[in-house]
Amino acid sequence: MVSRKIKTNKKSSKSHQKNHKRKSSMMLTFLIIGCVVISIGIYLFAGDKFNFLSNKSKVGDGKATPMVSLDKKHYDFRKLIGRWLRPDGGYVIDIRKIDADGKVDASYYNPQPINVSRAEVIGMDSGIKLFIELQDVGYPGSTYTLIYNPHKDMMFGLYYQAAMGQNFDVMFVRKK
Repeated sequence: MVSRKIKTNKKSSKSHQKNHKRKSSMMLTFLIIGCVVISIGIYLFAGDKFNFLSNKSKVGDGKATPMVSLDKKHYDFRKLIGRWLRPDGGYVIDIRKIDADGKVDASYYNPQPINVSRAEVIGMDSGIKLFIELQDVGYPGSTYTLIYNPHKDMMFGLYYQAAMGQNFDVMFVRKK
């Protein structure tokens, strides 16, 4: 009889493990579905704001100025001057100057300096767009394409990680 009880407990333990695995896989499935639903909702709600974002986008034709009027909208690019922190990793964009032609004097840190090969701004219907291209070890052509949100004093957009060929949603907040 003792051996029979042990066998029953082993069977019960195996079925408990199967139930636990089944519950874990169901939770993972629901989590993935939830993320997809949230992503679709964000895209549908704010998708039109991301249409201009692309890792191959060109910013302006050299005609942007620090104070530009486009369809009666005024863009003061000087609002971008300062240090910007990406909270998810401590990355920093330091914008020191914006020329009349839209060229930006910027540095990027992770935490050490990473070479910025190109940085430009342009005024668009959706706001001020900042484009930064990196050229350094580990960053061969990686780019940031960001939009400035004046109400929240933050920038959001895409980081294109060229080495992996992937885009990531990112945001930067002003470092005080």
